[in-house]
Amino acid sequence: MADPQRSDLARKRPGLRLAVRRVDARDARRPPPARFVEPAADPNAALAPDIIEVRVHIECERGLIEARRQGRQLATGAGFGLNDRAMITAIVSELGRNILLYAAPGDILVKVVEENQRVGILIKASDSGPGIADIRRALCDGYSTSGRLGMGLPGVKRLSDEFDIACGPDRGTTVVVRKWRR
Repeated sequence: MADPQRSDLARKRPGLRLAVRRVDARDARRPPPARFVEPAADPNAALAPDIIEVRVHIECERGLIEARRQGRQLATGAGFGLNDRAMITAIVSELGRNILLYAAPGDILVKVVEENQRVGILIKASDSGPGIADIRRALCDGYSTSGRLGMGLPGVKRLSDEFDIACGPDRGTTVVVRKWRR
């Protein structure tokens, strides 16, 4: 029976050790539990090369900063170029900012995926907030319910190779994005 915790990439490459690091910003100063791969002592150091998935809990600014850092490092490890790493970081940042503004707490999952001989990054932002009342309007430039610029979700969609959003009243919102390495 297949292990539901193993990613597509780990199933396709049985020799690859699956290492997942879940990060809770509240625990950023404490050492992670033993079941997780210990990152390097330097917070700016790259993730261990066998980490292919990172989940960060977002409930404050510190969580958002950690999600951006972890996403950028995972993209670097997956071989993305400088411009694509910047786009991935911007996507994580915008989705995390939306969680903070509208639906905290939530989670951001960043995962290396492989499909049809391509390598990519999957970013999934989920929360259990009030949901988005009108998705069609929320995906239009300039629409905002908070008086901001209204470039967030439309910008994420433009930066992504694949974009999907699902939500319902009082059931939260889930945005799934894929960016493929060129």
